[in-house]
Amino acid sequence: MKEVCCMSQLSGAANLGLCFVAALYAVCLVASIAVLYLKAGSVVEKYPNVPLSEQIDGVTNEKTPLLRKGVFGVDAAGEIQVEVFVAGDGVNYPKKGQTVVVHYTAYLQDGKKFDSSRDRDKPFKFKLGAEQVIPGLDEGIERLCMKERAKVYIPSDKAYGKKGFPGLVPPNTNLVFDIELITFK
Repeated sequence: MKEVCCMSQLSGAANLGLCFVAALYAVCLVASIAVLYLKAGSVVEKYPNVPLSEQIDGVTNEKTPLLRKGVFGVDAAGEIQVEVFVAGDGVNYPKKGQTVVVHYTAYLQDGKKFDSSRDRDKPFKFKLGAEQVIPGLDEGIERLCMKERAKVYIPSDKAYGKKGFPGLVPPNTNLVFDIELITFK
């Protein structure tokens, strides 16, 4: 009878070793798939109104042009996230009390735009840390360096909170700002 399997020609110990390695590989593969499945499930639970395909594929669409799928909004602790997409000088950061000049476009968590200095073609100027803007905007801009542009994800409690902003921002709504730090002094 002709041997078909090359492993059958190995000694018993070598054959057992190869079988062990193959079994270990299979277990690792199954465990990896299970982890990915569970992570996808937790994303669905966290963001039930965002289709899974939009949360995982990492591609933007016209409806939510500035929301990176899979990293929607704020982190698990409800903190602000900053996602830089145009690097600045990496050296000069604004401090509380300084006047900053920014261009911004503001979105609700569903991707609907509700305000934009770019649409008005007029940069917005304010004193950082002087409660002239929502707390999350102050905190997010402090993390930007000169000439940097980023998406700043702001949880509702650091935005307009339980009251919202009538006519523009519903209560308890997370916000996303596309912000460019033009200058500060």
